[in-house]
Amino acid sequence: CTQCGYCAFSCPHAVIRPFLLSQSELEQAPAGYESRKTKGGGNDSSYNYSLQISPLDCTGCQVCVEVCPDDALTMVPIDNVVEDQFKWWEFSVNGVTSKASEVNEDRTSRCSVKGSQFETPLMEFSGACGGCGETPYIKLLTQLFGKNVCVANATGCSSIWGASAPNNPYAIPWGNSLFEDNAEFGFGIAMGYTDRRSTLRAKLEEILREHDPKLLPCDEVEQAITLYLNSFNDIDEGNAAAKQLKAVLKKYDLMKPVLGTEVNMLEKQSTWIVGGDGWAYDIGFGGLDHVLSRGKNVNVIVLDTEMY
Repeated sequence: CTQCGYCAFSCPHAVIRPFLLSQSELEQAPAGYESRKTKGGGNDSSYNYSLQISPLDCTGCQVCVEVCPDDALTMVPIDNVVEDQFKWWEFSVNGVTSKASEVNEDRTSRCSVKGSQFETPLMEFSGACGGCGETPYIKLLTQLFGKNVCVANATGCSSIWGASAPNNPYAIPWGNSLFEDNAEFGFGIAMGYTDRRSTLRAKLEEILREHDPKLLPCDEVEQAITLYLNSFNDIDEGNAAAKQLKAVLKKYDLMKPVLGTEVNMLEKQSTWIVGGDGWAYDIGFGGLDHVLSRGKNVNVIVLDTEMY
């Protein structure tokens, strides 16, 4: 294994994942738990690398085996490994802290194949068929943008594996609309969010301008608001500033007086309109064309199965 991350990157169900362990964490690992020192000399060089699989969620599609450039993965009967592998997986997800913020301290690292797979997927264990070609892209989307992603999903295959009752594989906001109007549905979500954030921004600017001592009791509050406004539209710097602003406002019991009902609007959202080729190229084409013509900051993923 060269620790390239291709297997985790392409896994349709997010069942194979890399973990970085400190020495103290490794010492707590169950018997038989395998790891190697990390390769590459980056920010992860002090950790131990382990690749683990959730045996009860694996569909046996063999995509990971096929994409591995080093023939480091092989298929074995599940009964031979499930007991040990289950213990190793449970330890990895519950006993190992995420090192993603450390090893992916800049956007470039997070957007690499290897770096992206240290980020926790927020779409996992879906109802998709074994070997699905759609789910890896949406899983990756959640790893790149995290909990700030909001998905507007068109009826189709992605609404089936994305809402397999009674389960939902998403840990982010997700909504489903019709074949014919999903682009408008996602556009409405994005514009509503933008409008509410604009209201919040105007309120914070007014607070700075009027300098009410009840809302600006000290320099710390003023500086936190100023820092936040200066990075308002940057999803990384802005959301870091939002976290700092929340902490300062809580410290002085100013959350409600300053933010009011817009407390959930502090962090910048990344809205994604998702659907298949039947939606994008046929039934929903008119709406998609209209939305793209508006020039607003929305994102579209077409899961093109090449049926159209």
